[in-house]
Amino acid sequence: MLKLETDKKLLITSVCLLWVFASFYGIKERSLDDHEAFVSVAAREMLVSGDLIVPALNGVPRLQKPPLMYWLVAFTSFVTGPLDEFTARFPSAVFGIFSALAILFFVSRWHSTRTGILSACIWATSYGFIRWSHNARAEMVMCFFTTLCLLVFYDLQRHKASKDRKTLLVAFWLSFAFANFAKGPIPFAVVFIPIITYAIIRKKWQYIKRLHIFSGLLFVILAVLPWPIMVAYQVEGAWSFWNEQSIGRFGGFEKGDYQIYFYSGIMFKYMFPWAAFLPVALFAPFYKVWNKKRPLMVYSWVWFATGIIFLTICSGKRQHYILPLMPAMSIMVGIIVEDLIFIRKAYSLSFAKNILRFHLTAIALVSICGLFFISVKYKELLLQTGTLFVLAVGAAILFALLLYKGKLVTASILLVSVTLTLGLSLKKLNTIIHDENRRIKQIALEAKSMVPVGQRLIAYKKVSSPLVHYYGTVIPIIKTSDELNESYENGDWIIMFGSVEKYVNSKYEVAWLWAKDPKTDGERDMLVLHNSKNKDL
Repeated sequence: MLKLETDKKLLITSVCLLWVFASFYGIKERSLDDHEAFVSVAAREMLVSGDLIVPALNGVPRLQKPPLMYWLVAFTSFVTGPLDEFTARFPSAVFGIFSALAILFFVSRWHSTRTGILSACIWATSYGFIRWSHNARAEMVMCFFTTLCLLVFYDLQRHKASKDRKTLLVAFWLSFAFANFAKGPIPFAVVFIPIITYAIIRKKWQYIKRLHIFSGLLFVILAVLPWPIMVAYQVEGAWSFWNEQSIGRFGGFEKGDYQIYFYSGIMFKYMFPWAAFLPVALFAPFYKVWNKKRPLMVYSWVWFATGIIFLTICSGKRQHYILPLMPAMSIMVGIIVEDLIFIRKAYSLSFAKNILRFHLTAIALVSICGLFFISVKYKELLLQTGTLFVLAVGAAILFALLLYKGKLVTASILLVSVTLTLGLSLKKLNTIIHDENRRIKQIALEAKSMVPVGQRLIAYKKVSSPLVHYYGTVIPIIKTSDELNESYENGDWIIMFGSVEKYVNSKYEVAWLWAKDPKTDGERDMLVLHNSKNKDL
């Protein structure tokens, strides 16, 4: 018995280390994108100004998002030092690990450690997890808290002791409050639509009563509302702005030409490389063969399906809106994979081998195509990324041999490793090839070295958030030609993007010109003006 407990602890420790690797591997490689820099710059300005209430971006209040992510990044930077890619993305990586731990804890509590480990490993090796645990935006933080809410709600129905219920209620409403601090008010839809739908399907309204809705919502209001009240007191028009942001997003002020099936492709993308099991998971809960696991399958299905329906109804659509639904799909796929490999109560041995072979073939083909693509088009990247693809191919071959010899249990352990290796190698390749803001980072660092200490860099008409982040301080924006002339005569350094030809041979002195890269679509010319003859300099 002692050895069994020791083995279980060793296994759990090993998979936790796997999740840490999945969350942190290559976290610094990609330059911050525009939305990530919104977070990092706002966090930095909080630290500089000492104002933790009103987030600011380049000196202008930024009210589009609640403050939790800014606080987390600011605190991380306060502890670790410089605010760089690692610091900005650290909270997302940590909360990604927390989300896997939450799935492991609750699914193991309801069924078995094996079921919990498989469900959590599938989540932690999926594209959606790897992408957003490596991103400074609030998506993964909100995903953790909404996932915890929905897991706690399901657990709440299993306990009759008042002490257990009180603990779970506190966990539910605290998580819900933090979810709204991360990215409110979308958690109201993400959490309560599946909960209410599940209660209706089960015809048990006591599920809702057990949440003590009125007292719980009162707690959330008292916890969350002070921040917007303090902001509205300092920033005129804040309430109308938030109203437009919340209601407008549902109504579609950001709507584009999206088809009704927009999210059908995204859910396969976010489950990659476990996407082969997704169609099976969509139909599996309707079979009674799952016995004791069926209630969890149905609950997870409701969690996922109602979210997809709600997002489809919304006019404004974005890929990352689907992220809080993917833990539910991971739980369903985890139960299915467990049955395919270990139990085979719902599926036959031949079906199990066929679908696992299909999964294996897909991994091998993607790995081989990736190696070919690198060797032909990006030879200089072969050493940086090729090793991971070779490991994926080699592991896939070993997996095939184990599967052929009937070693399904051993093969399943390798399956998770192969999947993670492939996911990380594809992300690394994508990061190196498609780092859209690498050029902006270079420009910002060059400008920082060019402008002497004590002198100002000013942007004409507009400036990108990554440029502000990498430059390291606020870059004031001027709008008119009169302001341009005045700043130039005062000896300021002026940076501008876009159509800059008219300034090259004019009265202005060009300190630095960065011409458009003809090989890169969407890149623009950039120049820096500076009056070196200003006698005050």
